[in-house]
Amino acid sequence: MMIDSQAFNQQITQADTPLAKTYLFYGQTPFLSEENAQVLIEVAKKQGFNRREIFYIDNRFKFQPLLDSLNSPGLFDPKKILELRFDTDKPTKKIGEQVAKIAAHQSANLIIIQASGIGYRYQKEKWFTDTVKHSQAVVSKPIYANQLPTWIHQRATHLGIKLSADAVKWITRFSEGNLLWTNQILMQLTHSDYPQPISGEVIQEMLADMSVFQIEDLNQAILNKNKNALKIIEKLEQENESLVYITTVLYREFDTINQIIHSGQPFAQACRTLRIWQNKQRNYQAAINHYDPKKITDSLRQLALLDKINKGQHKGDGWLLLNRLASNLLV
Repeated sequence: MMIDSQAFNQQITQADTPLAKTYLFYGQTPFLSEENAQVLIEVAKKQGFNRREIFYIDNRFKFQPLLDSLNSPGLFDPKKILELRFDTDKPTKKIGEQVAKIAAHQSANLIIIQASGIGYRYQKEKWFTDTVKHSQAVVSKPIYANQLPTWIHQRATHLGIKLSADAVKWITRFSEGNLLWTNQILMQLTHSDYPQPISGEVIQEMLADMSVFQIEDLNQAILNKNKNALKIIEKLEQENESLVYITTVLYREFDTINQIIHSGQPFAQACRTLRIWQNKQRNYQAAINHYDPKKITDSLRQLALLDKINKGQHKGDGWLLLNRLASNLLV
């Protein structure tokens, strides 16, 4: 059974909703998939799932500790949440088959499979279709440019925020389809004392005070091979800006560029296929002109490592790695 991610939250939070044994979250919008999983976890805790274990699945993952935990009830907490997060977008058949078997478990535990990074090609493989068959599958579809204002309005209403049409327009304009950034803005508004409905002028003033412009400056400097990128990184570090957010923005940009390069299509056609915003295309074209495909791939690997450092999964100095990444690109 499949359900859209935007309908899932409302359905799962209804009173007395029975939980499935396995949930699979995947699709083109990781932010929505992660949010769905967090909502499910909160619901599960209320139903007695008091312990949570997280396993990161890559192509060298050893399943025995996971299987032992799945089949062994806790001494004080017999019901556990076991969360499987794919740490590779290209899982092997062997790894996939193991995940499919776990999805079909009959234990008292709750299995959550986070697979938003799995590409469409791998979703066609038998192990993935078997996983879907044994799970409550929740699919996160992309929010396209013409849908974003409605999404912002609905999200704001859910959070108890009243936005003027002009405010929605300004948030839409500056978000450029980044749902994570959009949600951060809306969450800030929930803790503000601005009179409602919040006007477009308030949003403009709020955005002017945020470091998002500096982060966007960094993004543009790197894509256009501008040596000011190193100075911007230094300033962002001095101001203790979110390295997590910087990593998210840069990974999204380089991943999009990588998709354009490997699409096998002319640039303009690839942008149409990938539904890339018009005002982003110039920077993407500049990056493709400046950097060969290997540098783009190497940058994605470094950003993935930086993400692990941010999450505490790998030791290292995140800011030092970001400086090294930028330096390698600018030489």
